[in-house]
Amino acid sequence: MAYKIRPFNSLEEALSYAVEQLGDEKISLVTGKSASYIRKCSDPDSDQNLPFNLATKIDLECAISGKGTPLLNFLKII
Repeated sequence: MAYKIRPFNSLEEALSYAVEQLGDEKISLVTGKSASYIRKCSDPDSDQNLPFNLATKIDLECAISGKGTPLLNFLKII
């Protein structure tokens, strides 16, 4: 799979980072959705949107795992 570049300081970049940090298995466990679905949400060329409740679950898991809060950080920036 080729890596698609996300715009700097974008929600897509923050989500892509979170998926990379947590890994496919943890993303699926936390969200109940496949990692490929979440990756599709981080594709700036896709019409797929990430539901807020899934974004919250992903960010919370990142925080618990000591990976920061990439989605909350993005919201603070904008």
